[in-house]
Order: sequence, then structure tokens, then C-alpha cells
Amino acid sequence: DAWGRGFASAGARAVLDEAWAAGLERIVAVTHPDNVASQRVCARIGMRAQGRTHLYYDAECELFDIRREP
Repeated sequence: DAWGRGFASAGARAVLDEAWAAGLERIVAVTHPDNVASQRVCARIGMRAQGRTHLYYDAECELFDIRREP
């Protein structure tokens, strides 16, 4: 019932706001390569796709990141 209502994007935006308030300069997110819905959430909150990586969880993931705006 919650799909498509923006709850994931709102939650992700709140996490980013907390991260910036804590002084972090860069946030990363990884998703399973087939998880298009999560990748869309990342894009919606301003994260940029950086391609595939094996740096996290010993698995192939799609990497997204965002940096604090000056």
C-alpha cells in the first residue's frame, strides 16, 4: 500500500539532512543492480550514479553518491 507514495524518498531525504547536520561531506548508497526502484529513490534525492562496484558487501552493486554543497 505504501509503494508510490514517496515514503522512501522522504525517508532518504531525512537521512541526508541528518548526515549534513552531522558534518559529513559525502554520502554513498549502493543498490542491487536489479533494484530499479531504489536507484530511482537515489536519483530523486540528488544522488548521482557512479556505476557498478564490488567495494561493498562482497557483491556487485550500483553505486550512488552525493557531496555536500558548498
